[in-house]
Amino acid sequence: MLHSARHGSLIVEPTDLFWTGGWDSTFRLCQLLLEQRAAVQPIYIENRRRSRRAELKTMQMLQTRLASAGPLLLPTLRVDRRSLALAHRSRNLRILRHHRLGFQYDQLARFRESYPHEIEIGIEKPHRTRNVRHVQAGFVLAPMLDANGRLRDTVPEELRDLRQLFDGMRFPLVHLTKPEMLRIAEAAGYGELLRRTWSCLTPARTPRRNAVPCGRCRPCRLRIARCRIVITKSGARIARQPAVRRRGRRSRPSVA
Repeated sequence: MLHSARHGSLIVEPTDLFWTGGWDSTFRLCQLLLEQRAAVQPIYIENRRRSRRAELKTMQMLQTRLASAGPLLLPTLRVDRRSLALAHRSRNLRILRHHRLGFQYDQLARFRESYPHEIEIGIEKPHRTRNVRHVQAGFVLAPMLDANGRLRDTVPEELRDLRQLFDGMRFPLVHLTKPEMLRIAEAAGYGELLRRTWSCLTPARTPRRNAVPCGRCRPCRLRIARCRIVITKSGARIARQPAVRRRGRRSRPSVA
């Protein structure tokens, strides 16, 4: 597989990045392309998520808007999750369950095992939450990382299994929150791209079968509460208030 990009008369090695069209990974993509003028190889793991079509459509739109990056933005490498080796799946899921982390990291880890290059992953700085079922990855990763977002060679005994699972990955955003990313993006001129990213896991469908954010899943609620606004594919804006329970049911945020 070709793993290089042309920058002027030079052939450069790209930064490999897991990309979903979401807030964190798109911020890192823009930061590399537009601020650092670095080449990027985006990687997308395809699965059966309800959000898959919306994610792919968002990435296609963002790639079009990032055409000014030219050959620095390599074609997205799309990987079918069914092609991933199953050898360590049970082990990975056991580790993630023990540390109360999302199972999506299993697929990323299994892909990285057979990939010959370091891969960046967008995980934001952790923030306080009342959710006791799932731990934000940043809380667990922070003690394991050096100043460059790479895993330390030596980690506490209780984290060695995670050190093995995340081996070969880099976490450059773990010191930034979403609002901080937005401020950086606004100052650098790509704030609008960040607003048009896709975060929703369970999109609703309009009569014209366009996907719109549900406003109720955890990524939607985080985005509304912390980033103030969500722009849907139709251009509508979901107000910043997160979903609230009324009479035992969860209500949708208003659309402005």
